[in-house]
Amino acid sequence: MDTVMLESDTIVFCVNAKSFPEGVQEAHQSLHAKYPPAPGRQYYGISYLYEGEINYKAAVGFGDLAEDISPDLEKFVIRKGKYAGKVIRNFMEDIPAIGRAFRDLLKDVRIDPNGYCLEEYINFNDVRCLVKLKDD
Repeated sequence: MDTVMLESDTIVFCVNAKSFPEGVQEAHQSLHAKYPPAPGRQYYGISYLYEGEINYKAAVGFGDLAEDISPDLEKFVIRKGKYAGKVIRNFMEDIPAIGRAFRDLLKDVRIDPNGYCLEEYINFNDVRCLVKLKDD
């Protein structure tokens, strides 16, 4: 487990999964259909517990790109700060490894109780799993 510092807030735009975990792939496919991979685009997965159920969002960030944002996408701010993290290489060969990584990360006593689980897709093969830690 690593400690990762995100230096600034990141604005992303999201598609909500209809269910978790069954609807996750469909949410990502819907987002990728609207915004296919291109230089400057970054993809994420965001999940958190809401009213006893896991809420999952597939998200895209545009960095400095000027993009036409679809009005049906929800805006979300990935907060700057410290995160506990773990990189999963070749995640498509073992998708359950993402869940195992988050179960391990969520054992950290420094977890922000108002935080979330964040998947940062580094490329098509690797994902960094992050959990927000309390601010010092």
